[in-house]
Amino acid sequence: MKYFGKEWYNGQCKSGKEQYEYLDYEKSTLPKWYNDFSFHDCLILNMYATDDYIELELTFNNDDIEFYLRFYSPNIVENCNLIGSWCISDELYLDKNSCEFHLMVHAWSKTNNRLELEYFTVNCSNIELLYDNKPYKIFEDK
Repeated sequence: MKYFGKEWYNGQCKSGKEQYEYLDYEKSTLPKWYNDFSFHDCLILNMYATDDYIELELTFNNDDIEFYLRFYSPNIVENCNLIGSWCISDELYLDKNSCEFHLMVHAWSKTNNRLELEYFTVNCSNIELLYDNKPYKIFEDK
């Protein structure tokens, strides 16, 4: 993660010029629904994989509302134990035909027997949020 990673979090989430650069990028480049939606403090309940996509099942702070984040034609770059992890921050970068999604989570470390900051990074052809029975895609025509 370039802007909202471990250094930012360990610095007590203080935002500076670099973080505002990303927020400007987000507002000018990413779909409105993505800017309006926050994954912060969401719990990852499960992860499903098919030949075509990876899907994360999430909930808001252990609420009854569940939603899904789907990554099409995924290529995982960084992986961690996502199930049972809490979302801290995310970054999304777009290319003409692809997305690169970065997620920082508090994940349970079996080695250290405690929660630790970990990264999940995936390159994919599209991202879809399924919330309240409505789909929201990054690239609508795909």
